[in-house]
Amino acid sequence: MKKCLCIIQVLVIILGIFTFSACGKEKTIDAEAAFKALLNDVTYAKELTDVSANAPYWLSGMPDGAEIKMYRVAGGSYSDQLIMITAKSSNDVEAVKASVNAYLAGLKKQAELYKPEEIQKLEDAVIFDSGKNVFVCITEDTDTVNHIFEDQ
Repeated sequence: MKKCLCIIQVLVIILGIFTFSACGKEKTIDAEAAFKALLNDVTYAKELTDVSANAPYWLSGMPDGAEIKMYRVAGGSYSDQLIMITAKSSNDVEAVKASVNAYLAGLKKQAELYKPEEIQKLEDAVIFDSGKNVFVCITEDTDTVNHIFEDQ
């Protein structure tokens, strides 16, 4: 039963991601400006720490040449994170999103066991892609995140 629930949750996340990306406007944003705004203007549970050097350990299966900027709350007590992945080409964006989906599914499994109060935040994670960039923002402050992407 638990395994079935996990599978259903992963499918719901994937469906939400495809729905969100299909409804978005096709425009290219200034990725660095968006990342800076997400880092500085969004409210996170605690201060985020740059863990970009270790990002490949968490985000496995990335296509060759993908560059990852990753900030997360230190200590693992909160799920809050900001990730920007720049693919080598726009053809790699779907593979990047698949890796992100797998990463989020793993975080949800951990949260179910250790921090169930973080599950909703993970389910509401904002995933946005523009050109060769894929952003992932896990926070309760999703309104600000969405406004930043709308304003870019």
